[in-house]
Amino acid sequence: MLAIARAQMDDASFASFEAGLPKRALIGDMRNDENIIVAQFHLSVLRFHNKVVDYLTENDTGWIADFAAAKTLTTLHYQWLAVEGFLKTMCDPGVVDGILANRARHFFEFRAAYAARNGTRTLGNAIPIEFSVAAYRFGHSMVRRAYDYNNTFGRPHAEAPFDQIFAFTGGGGLGAGFGLTNNAIPQNWIIDWSRFVTAVSSFADGGNQRVTRAVDTSLAPPLGDMVNEGAAHSKMPYTKS
Repeated sequence: MLAIARAQMDDASFASFEAGLPKRALIGDMRNDENIIVAQFHLSVLRFHNKVVDYLTENDTGWIADFAAAKTLTTLHYQWLAVEGFLKTMCDPGVVDGILANRARHFFEFRAAYAARNGTRTLGNAIPIEFSVAAYRFGHSMVRRAYDYNNTFGRPHAEAPFDQIFAFTGGGGLGAGFGLTNNAIPQNWIIDWSRFVTAVSSFADGGNQRVTRAVDTSLAPPLGDMVNEGAAHSKMPYTKS
């Protein structure tokens, strides 16, 4: 789109047009540009997708080197990561293995019963309400007020505060409140995934571990004073559905 606009405008007009564009990612779900941790994970998946295209182009794998193949392989890798890296860490691995062994029979039985009751009145796949409003929300109890984010915002240096994690995104104004002028993520806000996902057993300073909170039934305190995404970025209680 920018190329089309550029071809039809003089330099001054295009510069003015580009400066007025919202600095948001062109993605299907704006929540992937909600905070810098999720945004950089989303970027990692996009870059992985492009690497898959390169690999299929350069190697005889039997896959056609096109968008559809890269999308399928990226999705499969993401699903593998969700099961092996996430579910088996959060849940009893034996329970996860049992569900995989019976191919999630209970879920598909639920979905078949739902379809039998509702026919074609709904779009997409249904999920149980117990999952969508209860089990799926357990992560909201695990949020920390700060994270060991990289070698600048992590031990033994300063922390990565919760509110700044939301500031350096399109929805947060790309750190406009910190005197930035080029609408780019600062170098010191690039995440170090090895620090973020690997728990350290002990620290020389005796400080607390910056890992997730234990799962419980309470909303994590930092979520009670979030910056609302909107034109004013005003503070208000966390109410996302």
